[in-house]
Amino acid sequence: MIAGWTEDDATLFTPSTIKTSEETVAFINLYFPSLNSTSVSKLLSLYPTSDSTGNPSANLSAEYYRSAQITRDINFSCPSFYFGYATSKKTENVYFYPHNQAIFPIPCFY
Repeated sequence: MIAGWTEDDATLFTPSTIKTSEETVAFINLYFPSLNSTSVSKLLSLYPTSDSTGNPSANLSAEYYRSAQITRDINFSCPSFYFGYATSKKTENVYFYPHNQAIFPIPCFY
């Protein structure tokens, strides 16, 4: 089994207007409404803003990329790992890859 994801998969699903940590919290609460405030705080602590780099020339903040990475991991990366783990119980041939190119120009603006 081969599973993977594109590095910026979730930028298509993340509002490019996110600029502040408060907007990141609001986006996470909107996108994942079943998470309580403790879970949201824990999640955000795993993705510090300092780990993300903005793109000022495109008017995209570090918070935007932080939000997109959280969304990517939950929706694209984690399911691949869960499925790979389950598959590994039946076969040794499980491979993962992160792809750093996309068909569409990333990020897409809306």
